[in-house]
Amino acid sequence: LKVPTGHAIIVGSTSSGGVGPKEMDSLKVQGRVVGKFMARVALIDVVATGAFPLLLSVTLGVEKEPTGREILEGIRTEAMILGLEPNQVLMENTEDNFMTKQTGAGLTVIGFANEDELRLGKTRPGDMIVAIGKPKVGQEVIAAEVRGEIANLRQVSLLTQKKFVHDIVAVGSFGIAYEAKMMAYAVGRQVKFREEPNSIDLQKTAGPATVILVTIDQEKLKDLQELIKTPITTIGEIT
Repeated sequence: LKVPTGHAIIVGSTSSGGVGPKEMDSLKVQGRVVGKFMARVALIDVVATGAFPLLLSVTLGVEKEPTGREILEGIRTEAMILGLEPNQVLMENTEDNFMTKQTGAGLTVIGFANEDELRLGKTRPGDMIVAIGKPKVGQEVIAAEVRGEIANLRQVSLLTQKKFVHDIVAVGSFGIAYEAKMMAYAVGRQVKFREEPNSIDLQKTAGPATVILVTIDQEKLKDLQELIKTPITTIGEIT
């Protein structure tokens, strides 16, 4: 959202349902795990544009104690990676009127940036599209993080500081191929995909932003590999 002062407001959001510690949750994980990955998704959406997060609004369909508190712990931990002070940027709301048997949560992040510094539509013809991380979903995510196979917020923050990185996009439920096409369409171009690598599925959901796509000059691939230790896969080229 552009504002008359030459600045822009950037909004990122995510939701989660049926994942958590409650009896009817389909995927049983600790509340802090739910919070961590929700925060990672929404913060990456904002940070990837070059904006700085100012507010995290958490809407939880669970009671404050203990589930809500645990989810908020995960959100706070992830926010602190960016140097944010949770007590200053976090708004929260919980469901304390009714007993809940399944975990539901939403998170919205609002960021602010100078419009001329936004990292949007910077992709150029001839750029290489590279995937950082492997697409994981559900129970796969926890083990993959331990093995260092998925992208994270710290990496995105680092990438935004590198001039050789043009656009940065988080991959979620629609998969790598879809997001790669959207990156190209945003600048009026198309993607020429390489033959699908055996090591990565371009159609699979990447769950909670387990993959980050970046566009770079082709000769900068080595620089990216030296910067990021998570698995990197060349997806295609902008034509």
